[in-house]
Amino acid sequence: MLFGRDLALDETHLAVLQTAVKIPDLPPWATLVGHAHRLATTDNVALTKTSLSIGYLGSEVPPGEEPFLRIHHWNEKTEAWQQLPTTLVMASNNAVAAIQEQGLYALLSSTEIMLQGAGWHAFGYPVSEPPTRTIADALASLPDGAFTLVYGYTPTLETDPWQVYAPGAPAGFNTLQELRFGQGYFIHTTGGPLKARRSLPSLLPPLVRSLVSPPALITGTIEPGSSFSPTAGLTLTAWIKGRACGDGSTLVMTNGISYIGYSVMVRAADEDPWSGCGVPGAVITFSLESPALALSAPTPVTWNNSQATAVTLTVATAKQSNPEEPSACANLLRNGDFEQAGDWTLTTTDSTARYTTAEVHAGSRALQLGLLPNGSPGSHPAVPTLSTAYQDVRLPANAQKLTLTLWVKPGTRDSSGDYQHLAILNPSNSGMIAELWRKLENQNDWQQLSFDLTAYRGRAVRVYLEVRNDNQRLGDRTWMFVDDISLSNCRTP
Repeated sequence: MLFGRDLALDETHLAVLQTAVKIPDLPPWATLVGHAHRLATTDNVALTKTSLSIGYLGSEVPPGEEPFLRIHHWNEKTEAWQQLPTTLVMASNNAVAAIQEQGLYALLSSTEIMLQGAGWHAFGYPVSEPPTRTIADALASLPDGAFTLVYGYTPTLETDPWQVYAPGAPAGFNTLQELRFGQGYFIHTTGGPLKARRSLPSLLPPLVRSLVSPPALITGTIEPGSSFSPTAGLTLTAWIKGRACGDGSTLVMTNGISYIGYSVMVRAADEDPWSGCGVPGAVITFSLESPALALSAPTPVTWNNSQATAVTLTVATAKQSNPEEPSACANLLRNGDFEQAGDWTLTTTDSTARYTTAEVHAGSRALQLGLLPNGSPGSHPAVPTLSTAYQDVRLPANAQKLTLTLWVKPGTRDSSGDYQHLAILNPSNSGMIAELWRKLENQNDWQQLSFDLTAYRGRAVRVYLEVRNDNQRLGDRTWMFVDDISLSNCRTP
């Protein structure tokens, strides 16, 4: 229906508003409510101060989208639907918009969400029909250049939980192809506020510290050397201060022509178990596993997860280990000599593990677990209790040899029920991966334990130390001292 303060229609001033049978394609984020309408007038009719009212049935509106109904006009010049400022009267099921020209009009439904400011935003994809939609369609309402990266995160995929989409990336690069109903994602926007339609309900803009930070994305090509030519399927490792912080690979990419490129995600330090990895400004170095080659960049590459960083790498020199490693082995555990506080999680119990100077293998401190004999300095009342300490670590997928080594001095006054324990667990649910050692021993001297963990490469693991006291017999206490624990990632010449 048309309303106009100056609209005067008669036998010579005509306006016709009729249902449109065929209309141009709608934006992927929009649903047509009711029918589109075509307005035609004679040349002598001026549509100044004129409004168009479109009624609708509540049953025609997708659930939850009535507040976002807007009248749109088809712009013949730009061949695009243009949203008009719309007054919505939900009590009478009417939408009203001021118009100034004849043409095609439609009432479209969507979900509008504001993304406030530049930075990372967490969101869940809310559209159930269809349950999946390509990234290009789902983000079509955002203008060009409005975002730099989208990440999907699936924590149950231990070896590679992140999938990425970068706009404009060459074919073969993006691993995130679609958004799925009910799944969570991260998007990095370049400015704001932005209005995202039927796609991005922002949970916490910008992304808060309590959520995991997305990795930095490094991509580019590797220049051939005198005795090296890149091929698809090579494993590339990113290092920060001697710690492997991400594995990537070379792959075939297409951008007009096919070529061999690479991509690697360098994990953030606040993502468990990547402590010591990416923080803004941290310098990243690179190496190939096989052939064993160090790679160099023309300028220092620093960690930045706000956009994909393009780097052309060249072969440096043949290597036996990562150039930042002091030897052929790198220790993946932090503070393994317990000389400082931190890195280990000491669970609070009636026998909370703690650092001690009373018994050490080397240096000035070690780790104490369990209940010391009654009357000993630092002893606790006898109660049923567990004493635990653990550290989470990612085992590199390209490791050639992974060895867990530690020194222990176990002690007990018990004969059964209690135990000293070492295991590797799943960090996500504390499920048992492998029980490495379980004893009830009383030793006067330190003993070294060593375990091959190469079979678990590519997985995140929790190195877990535990002493159990069941307190079935008064005074039957069990304890253990631990020192100089390492998880060596060694490379053979």
